[in-house]
Amino acid sequence: MKTERAKAEAEAAEREKQRAIDAEREKARLDAEAIENKRIADEKRKADAAAARLADLEHRKKINNEAVAGLVEGGFSEDDAKKIIALIFNGKVLHVSIQY
Repeated sequence: MKTERAKAEAEAAEREKQRAIDAEREKARLDAEAIENKRIADEKRKADAAAARLADLEHRKKINNEAVAGLVEGGFSEDDAKKIIALIFNGKVLHVSIQY
């Protein structure tokens, strides 16, 4: 009888040990998954930020080119028009700004 009881206790202990191992493996899997999800989210955030910077740059370029074209139509050379836009952009022309 004692051997059956000891055997049952040993089997129960082994099952409990296996449950603990399984739980630890699941925790490790979930941790690894969380790390991977964070990495993916960080990469997406960086890609989105880069795309936004590029879109902003393209928008500013378009606005600046339109302003240069207007100045050229007004009689300025293209080189002078670009210099004027640069001065305005850098805040060197008081009370004048470019709205992007």
